[in-house]
Amino acid sequence: MASDEKRPDKLASHGVEMMPSPLPKCLRCGGEMQPGYIADRTVAGYDPAKWFEGDLVTGVFGGVEKARSKPLLVSTYRCIQCGYLKSYAESHASGGQAAK
Repeated sequence: MASDEKRPDKLASHGVEMMPSPLPKCLRCGGEMQPGYIADRTVAGYDPAKWFEGDLVTGVFGGVEKARSKPLLVSTYRCIQCGYLKSYAESHASGGQAAK
């Protein structure tokens, strides 16, 4: 994938709309990055990873308590030269620009 190409408009069959933006360059070697995602295992299969603001709170049985903040979808890029991974939490408003 050329560095001037845009990333996909949808995230792997989950129907998550994302605005196209330039692909980042690798922070380690300057190589081309390819878009992808890291999946979280659920009872029903796999879902894209999400980021929540605040500290992780576990319940009595060790599970994660319900988050109090709205989740942000996590986009991950992999360098095709060195394998470095870089993840970004997508912002609410733009749906595709990395959160600051």
